[in-house]
Amino acid sequence: MKFGNKTRTIIYYLSQLILFVTFGLICFAIANTMVSMKYEADDGCISGITGENLCLQKTMWIALCVLIVMLMIVLGIYKKKIVKKK
Repeated sequence: MKFGNKTRTIIYYLSQLILFVTFGLICFAIANTMVSMKYEADDGCISGITGENLCLQKTMWIALCVLIVMLMIVLGIYKKKIVKKK
């Protein structure tokens, strides 16, 4: 399936926007988990209210954040190949 230049540009900027919004939401989730670790966890990482492992949850969110940043960088590097100008 071939896309035109205008369609490629729209797809590129839409994917960058989605990644940027996702990055913001993940940063909020990290901050939320850290607040839960401070006020809900008695000793260590287990929540006293839900019983979830908050350290594991925080590590997962940080890994997703790094992945999103790497995807944004890769899209930025290959922008000229994705969006071909004539």
